[in-house]
Order: sequence, then C-alpha cells, then structure tokens
Amino acid sequence: MAIRGQALRYPSRVEWTATTIRRFREVGLCLSQDQFATTLGFTKRTIGNAERGAHPPSLALRRALDHALEKASDAPRDRFLAADHGAAPAIQATSPTLESVELLRRAEASDLGTGTLEQLEELVEQLGMEYFTVPPAQFRETVLAWRRYVARLLDGTVTLRERHHLYAVAGWLSGLVAEASLALGEHAEPHCTTALSLAQQVGDARLAGWVRAVQALDIRSEPQTRSFFSFDEPYVPYYAGTTYVWLGETARARAWAVQAIELCDADPVPWPVARTSARVDLAVALAQAGEHDGSATVGSEAMDIWAERPTHPARKRIEELLAALRPLAAPCTVELRERWRWIST
Repeated sequence: MAIRGQALRYPSRVEWTATTIRRFREVGLCLSQDQFATTLGFTKRTIGNAERGAHPPSLALRRALDHALEKASDAPRDRFLAADHGAAPAIQATSPTLESVELLRRAEASDLGTGTLEQLEELVEQLGMEYFTVPPAQFRETVLAWRRYVARLLDGTVTLRERHHLYAVAGWLSGLVAEASLALGEHAEPHCTTALSLAQQVGDARLAGWVRAVQALDIRSEPQTRSFFSFDEPYVPYYAGTTYVWLGETARARAWAVQAIELCDADPVPWPVARTSARVDLAVALAQAGEHDGSATVGSEAMDIWAERPTHPARKRIEELLAALRPLAAPCTVELRERWRWIST
C-alpha cells in the first residue's frame, strides 16, 4: 500500500532542466556538487554543465536523476517537489490566505500575475499589523516561510516589472524578520542588510528609511566597542539623518544630520564614510527645503572628504545627492556636478 500510495503521490518523471537539477541537489538532497556527482555516478564537471544549462542533460543523466528521486526518502522528495512546482510552504495546517494566493497564482496564465502580486503586497501590510499580536518566534517563522515562497517565485518566469515588485515584497519581509529578531534579543543586521540592498535595487525609499530605523534600534542593543565593525549608540543620529532623508521628512533629516556631522567630526577616529554620508544627508535635506546654495556647499565638503579616501559606499551617497539635485538648474548645483566629474574621474 505504501508503494502504491507513493506511486500516486509522486510523478514517475520530472522534466530535468538546469533549474530542476540544481533544486534537486540543493533543496531536496542538500548536497554539494561533488557529493551529488558521486551519488549519481557522474563527474562534477558534467553536473556543473547540466546545472548551468550548458547543454541538455543526457539520457543517462536523466535516468540517474529519476532513479535518485525514486530512492530518496519522503522528506527530501517533498522538499524538491514542492519547490519544483512552486508550492508555497506549509505555514499552518490550514491557511486561507496562503491557499488563496497560491490558487490565484496557479490560475493565471504565467508563473506570476498582477493578482498574485497585489495579494502579496496586502499580505505584507497584514503581517505588519500581526507583529503586535503574534509571539515573536512564531511571527518570524511565518514571515520566513513567506519569504522562501517569494524566493521560489523569483526562480520562475517573471517579467522585469514583476521581479521589481517581488524584490520589494522580499525586502519588506526581510525587514519584518529583522524586527522579530530584535524582539527575540537577536541581532537584526543580516536581515537589515538584505532588506536595505533590496530597497536600493528597487528604489523604495520608504522601505530603506524604515530599515535604517531598525538598524538604529539594533545598534542601541550593542555594547560600546569602538571597533570598525560597530557603530555605537552615540552615532544613532547618523542613521536617523539618512532615515528621514529617505522618508522625505526634511526638517527631521536636517536636525539629525547636523548632530551626526558634529559627532563624527569630534571623534578622533576619522570615520570617512560616516562623515561623507552625514553631509550628504544634510545637503539633500537643504535641497529639499529649497536652500540650493547651502546644499551645494555641504555637498562640496562631502566630496572633499571622499577624495581623501574614496570608497564605494560614500560614492553612492554622493551620487544620491547629485540625483536629488539633477532637476535643479541653479548655477551652484551645475558647478557641483562639474566638480564631481573632475574629482571622481
């Protein structure tokens, strides 16, 4: 009966594409390429070529994969088949929201559609409210499950617009994981880094500002280390300035940026990136307030600091300032752009 049940439950054949082969190894069997190659009786090079899609898998390789899938125990096989068919994770025994999202996704002509995206965005809002009523450990597991689901959707066939929206959803979910981690007394920085990177990729200033605020809360829980690898509590204004700039709250951004500049400049440690970034925050806030001359002056100071020790993060912040000034035709902003071309090349 068990064998008959398995025969009904699992397909006898899988379409072994580059993606499904890699999923079977990583998600199903949790093996390295070396281990996978040994298990199948092929060379690592053959497996690598198959996973990269360099050429279609041979008949012998497909048969070996079928045999390995047939021999796999229930748990690895379940993981692989769920991932291969885009199934959502089993968050709860019954989840009406999950069922609705998955049913809609399957009903649409493509791997993903507008309806699915809208439901996922609504889900983020719903999770944001549930944060206050669900125990942190349970909440984090739920959000992590949804983030894995979104990651699997990204592996499918999606348009550039759909990918943009999925990155945004993944960013908000990563931010929620960070918040739950803080509530559990754990560091949020890895999740904040992921969320901030996704926010920057999709240009979501609201998400970026919120993540900066979460980072500031994480800093408050750390001991004073005075290390390159930390940013201690007195430097919260540095984070706050950037947060309010990205949220478009000019007055608050300006006040915090001024504090950040004073703190960074008074520290015996140079902190060039922090000093540059704090000035960029103030310059952007001044530009938002229509004070173009002041913005250009502070922006020029940021460029001078960057020139002493050029780094990619500081360069990105200066480019952010120039992007904010781009619509303005004031002579001071034109001169600032010309100066950056001369310094940065």
